[in-house]
Amino acid sequence: MVTRSQVAGRPGPRVRRTLVLVALLLLAGCSRQPGDTPVVSSDVGLFWEAYDAVRSTEDPDQRLRIIRERYIEAGSPGLDGIVRARGYTAQEYLKAIDSYPAFWDAVRPHTTEVDRVVPDILAGIEELREIYPGLTPARIYFTIGALRTNGTILDGNLLIGAELAFSTPETPAKELEQDLPHLASFFATNPKRLVGSLVLHEYVHTQQGGSGGYDLLSQALYEGVAEYVATAGLGRESGVEAIAFGKAHDAELKAHFAGEMFLPWYDGWIWNSPDNRYGVRDLGYYMGYAVAEAYVAGAAEPRSAIERLIQLDYGDPEEVEAVVEQSGYFDRPLAELRAEYDKTRPRILGRAIVKSRNATEADPWTFDLTVRFTEEMDTRYASAHPGPLGRDHFPEVRGVSWSEDRRSVTYEIRLERGLSYQMDIRSGYRSARGYPPVGRLLDFGPVIP
Repeated sequence: MVTRSQVAGRPGPRVRRTLVLVALLLLAGCSRQPGDTPVVSSDVGLFWEAYDAVRSTEDPDQRLRIIRERYIEAGSPGLDGIVRARGYTAQEYLKAIDSYPAFWDAVRPHTTEVDRVVPDILAGIEELREIYPGLTPARIYFTIGALRTNGTILDGNLLIGAELAFSTPETPAKELEQDLPHLASFFATNPKRLVGSLVLHEYVHTQQGGSGGYDLLSQALYEGVAEYVATAGLGRESGVEAIAFGKAHDAELKAHFAGEMFLPWYDGWIWNSPDNRYGVRDLGYYMGYAVAEAYVAGAAEPRSAIERLIQLDYGDPEEVEAVVEQSGYFDRPLAELRAEYDKTRPRILGRAIVKSRNATEADPWTFDLTVRFTEEMDTRYASAHPGPLGRDHFPEVRGVSWSEDRRSVTYEIRLERGLSYQMDIRSGYRSARGYPPVGRLLDFGPVIP
């Protein structure tokens, strides 16, 4: 583990840290004033006032008006941000209040304890500034959402959904089983214990460029760097279950991830449930954390290495892969791993276009376009895209069906006489093993019956 004194290139005296903490504790006492401090928690109390008012009336119009006017419209810029980031509506809030009364009753007293975690948060921000002097200010808003995020960022602000962030293993999940089944396992990780770490993780995200990666590897690095800097970079232990599990199963996870890290989707590794072969969610966080840890450990100047990780353009394959290669974490070069990955992907054998059985004499321009693959596909996914000619040259799709062996998909399409068409078959499909096909552009037409 790299300590802050190693990263900063100077010792960190205990007396100095104590004085800083005392100052931060004094600041924490007024943490609810948006104009004075970086932590704003006024939305939490505002929500519970609206909540009580909603529960005291049965008039549906009045209840919606209370949520809209006394909470959403009366809230802080952070509440406005989390509402926009997640698309929350007054109707959704009202549905959540009515559907999960036991949840709200249980979590309410925990959400009012925001001020207890503020000193650790502010101390952590100062520690971040020690190892990354370029740290830019970001305001932290504790809000109450409608159970769809415990934390995110928007417009440079850090937005915490306290109703999830302050949940505990005792938070009842029975009411949530049908609509939000993943929350039971989330509560079991005791999120309240990790609120400080969550805030620092998200704070690092506010310093990173862009909004994430372009494939599984880059997104895992984006998340893993935030967790590494917020914990190991500060000499703290990560409380995230995926990190502890990853350290104990590194070789197995590395081999598995190496075969999938170029996937264009993340759902097997990031923002997923523990319903997988390992029984642990978000293991992609560990993979990015491990790369970041190896990169810093191998650097002559750890602070410069952390600076590069934070400032990395996660949307640039050249930059991302250069850092991964330099970390030495994987046993073989990325070019070799990518070549093996490409060999595992399904291919398109060909396509056939014939007059549809649904074509009529009055409308003869309906055809069946069948695309054949080299292996069984996951029939939940069948999305083609326009080619270089643009959307005007993408056919009108009237139906999609799969063959019994799930190796062929048929589009019922309507064409215009004399017009050329293109369909781009790429990551809108997945094999049954979870890989996208090697892309192929289908050109056809002009077709004259």
